[in-house]
Amino acid sequence: DKIVQRGRPRAVLLVAADLAGALAMFLFFVSGTSVPMALIAAAVSGAAYGAIWTLIPTLAADLFGRKHFGANYALILPAVSLAAILFSTLLAPAVYARHADDDGCAGAACFGTP
Repeated sequence: DKIVQRGRPRAVLLVAADLAGALAMFLFFVSGTSVPMALIAAAVSGAAYGAIWTLIPTLAADLFGRKHFGANYALILPAVSLAAILFSTLLAPAVYARHADDDGCAGAACFGTP
């Protein structure tokens, strides 16, 4: 609440958490086979993920009001789950099919960078 008292909206925290998540993905990308770097990336990713999920209820209350907070928040949670299901069943297979050989590549050969 000290950030809000200073005149900054809570959405600034959400942007910071998203940037931390992007940093974690970059750290995973550059870690290669380095286990310590992957552990650091996992810690940053977990902190960003946790920050996002703790900010969602307060942002929902700020943006849509506290009067119907329960109903609004009840709509947010299934939307996230639905998006996860759609991305894992539609997007991931489409990316794999686009990059896979006719021989059926597997592992880093399909998803690694050149």
